[in-house]
Amino acid sequence: MRACLKTALPVIGFTAAFWPLVMWYFRRLADGGDEPWGLAILLFTACLIWKNKKPLKSRPRIALGILIVYAATVIALPQLPPMLRCAPALLALAFYYGWYQRPGWLALLSLSLPV
Repeated sequence: MRACLKTALPVIGFTAAFWPLVMWYFRRLADGGDEPWGLAILLFTACLIWKNKKPLKSRPRIALGILIVYAATVIALPQLPPMLRCAPALLALAFYYGWYQRPGWLALLSLSLPV
C-alpha cells in the first residue's frame, strides 16, 4: 500500500500542476496538424522509460524548486504561451524521476511537444 501511494501521489501532483498544459497538448493533437506524430514519440519514450527498470537517482528538491518557478511563472505571466511553460514542466519531471541522466529521453520528450 505504501509503495502504491509513493508512486501515485507524485503522479497526481504533477497531473494537477500541469493540467492546463495537458489540456493544451490534447487540443493541439486534435487540430489537424502534424502533432499526432508527437504522440507517437511520446509513446516511444514511455516504452523506453518502462523498459529501463534500473532506478535512476532523482532530485526531488530541485524538482520542487522548478515547480515553484513554474507556478510563479503561470501566476505572474498567464499570457505566456504554453510551449514556453512546458520547458520548466519537463525539467521538473526530469529532475524528480531522474530522467536528467538520460539526455536522449529529454530530447524525445521535447520533440513530442506540439509546435
